[in-house]
Amino acid sequence: MKVRRTTTILYPKDIGYLIMETGLSEGQRVLEVGTGSGALTLVLARIVGGSGRVYSFERRPEFLENAKKNLEKWGLADRVEFILKDPAEEGFGIRDVHVAFVDVPEPWRMVRPAHEAIMGGGFWASLSPCVEQVLRVVEELEGSRFVAVKTVELLERELLVRPGKTRPRERMVSHTGYLTVARKIS
Repeated sequence: MKVRRTTTILYPKDIGYLIMETGLSEGQRVLEVGTGSGALTLVLARIVGGSGRVYSFERRPEFLENAKKNLEKWGLADRVEFILKDPAEEGFGIRDVHVAFVDVPEPWRMVRPAHEAIMGGGFWASLSPCVEQVLRVVEELEGSRFVAVKTVELLERELLVRPGKTRPRERMVSHTGYLTVARKIS
């Protein structure tokens, strides 16, 4: 939450859920589509460790440069390969990744290239702010040999705990996006 950002970022509640659903762990290889400010990139680089690799794709050079600076600041840039291109147009050029994390306005365009890159049994994970995006990505996932397709929305509300008057706080982290996960079958 403390990276220099010019884009919206995934919230910890969403990142944690996607990490748990996909089983991401040390030594794995992951794709990230939509580097943005690098907030998710930072978490992914920490998790995969020195023996893993994050391949982070971004279409906008100014976002990629900002993300690189953020990762350098945290000492994790050596775990990430930053790639300036649109995988929907050019493909990923990478195979046998464990998970593809997708955070772009048109995630359905990434399903087929991601299917080629993800190993059998690997995962798709995406965030979409609108239901219309979810509908299109789920249709594409189901038509591309992905199974166990699931979409959730997570809301976070803290409780104000006081003797005799415990209640929910007035403010909360509400809708940040719909999270869709799916598994590729061999």
